[in-house]
Amino acid sequence: MSKKFNFSKKFRLLNFNQYKRVFKKSYKSEKKGILILGSYNKLDYSRLGILISKKIIKKSVIRNKIKRLVREFFRHQKNKFLNMDFVFILKKKFFFIKKKFFLNLYSVWIRYKKKFI
Repeated sequence: MSKKFNFSKKFRLLNFNQYKRVFKKSYKSEKKGILILGSYNKLDYSRLGILISKKIIKKSVIRNKIKRLVREFFRHQKNKFLNMDFVFILKKKFFFIKKKFFLNLYSVWIRYKKKFI
């Protein structure tokens, strides 16, 4: 597998301070309950954090599936973004269909890219 498409720990937001910095100084894009926050970083790569509350999606199986899909999407798109930290937040409950979710996620990323990058 190509090195440029991996998703190791260095591409993740891991601690509270990293998330806090994105929440403080962020650009926002939202559509249908999917919110993406982004903040420039001083690294040579983009990083991703994912927040999905148990109140929004009660079943852990579905929460984890959504996280995997977001990670997979980011893994393939990360080279197209500037050096930014992103936080993906699921804000409201929805009926989960993989294809529709990908379309919504893609449209939010494209909107974000047009606005801020």
